[in-house]
Amino acid sequence: MTFVIISCDIHDYFYIMTLVILFFNKRWQVITMSILKVYRDVYETGTKHLTIRILIQCMAAFIFSIFLKNGTLFIFTAWELGAIPMSSKMFKKQLVLYYLACLFSIVLSMIVKPVDGNVDVISIFIVVVFTIVGPIVSRSAMQASLRFKLLVSQNKRLEAIIQQNERDRIARDLHDNLGQSFSMITLKAELAKKQVDKNPKAAKAELTDIASASRQNLTTIREIVADLHEKTILQVIVEANKNLMTAGILLVTHDEDITADWPLTIQLAVGAIVNESVTNIIRHSGAQLCEMTFKETSSNYQIFVRDDGDGYEENDQTSFGLKGMAQRAEQINGTLMIENNHGTYVTITVPKESD
Repeated sequence: MTFVIISCDIHDYFYIMTLVILFFNKRWQVITMSILKVYRDVYETGTKHLTIRILIQCMAAFIFSIFLKNGTLFIFTAWELGAIPMSSKMFKKQLVLYYLACLFSIVLSMIVKPVDGNVDVISIFIVVVFTIVGPIVSRSAMQASLRFKLLVSQNKRLEAIIQQNERDRIARDLHDNLGQSFSMITLKAELAKKQVDKNPKAAKAELTDIASASRQNLTTIREIVADLHEKTILQVIVEANKNLMTAGILLVTHDEDITADWPLTIQLAVGAIVNESVTNIIRHSGAQLCEMTFKETSSNYQIFVRDDGDGYEENDQTSFGLKGMAQRAEQINGTLMIENNHGTYVTITVPKESD
């Protein structure tokens, strides 16, 4: 008995508490344990033998309503039916069978025990309403939970893809920018070694070239390291989604995947602007929704960021980091437009010739 209770989900405890009370009545111990097993089997096995188990629960609920004047068990069966993942077609079929079983139980109870003047109309009304809408509400909650889990999984996969793309980009940069240079340094060092005694002047020239190439490589490495501190658009979106979720703001994005092929300089600048926009939304807007749209035409890259918050005062256009956002856009020959209309609309347009 203890194992059954521990293994239950939170929303099952009300159901179990009802049955536990009955368990201490010796006449109901067998049927109570049978119902507990059937109820938990549905969660454990899903749609396997679902029809039979639902009908058993409806029969038990009918018996309880007749002999104990307690029809609340119908409510828990209703919630359970909607909480089991299944296809829409199967759910509709099970829902119809469930409604028919409930209707049959009602008709049979009226025959077995006709209604008298002592009926608790309010309790009956509550049971009937929850019995009818319970499966639908439960299914909606289950689907919302599944969508959330899917979103979390997709974000994790996206993070992994972004990290791998960054590794590939760093590897290409190191190979393209430093690989040939180090090969050249190695050759010049070997040549200088051979000439150091025979032709010191030529050896000195080779060493000078080596020193120059080393300085250039050092500059290249510093540039690569500096780029690592910047974030691409996809990296910004992943981080922004986490921050917005923490603030209770829903993020909706459109076509962000096309940005993976955009030039890195544009990605870094746009990513910084988007990041600042998200910061403003979280800190100042009072919004519930943030929407990002990314577009690419034959001549432009376009980014749209909007929220449904309070907007901003006209005299605040130089605050909230807006000046820095405009400067970032200018660095890539782009334009930044901010509008205040039932929320804030940020539009970034970057010409492709700025590549």
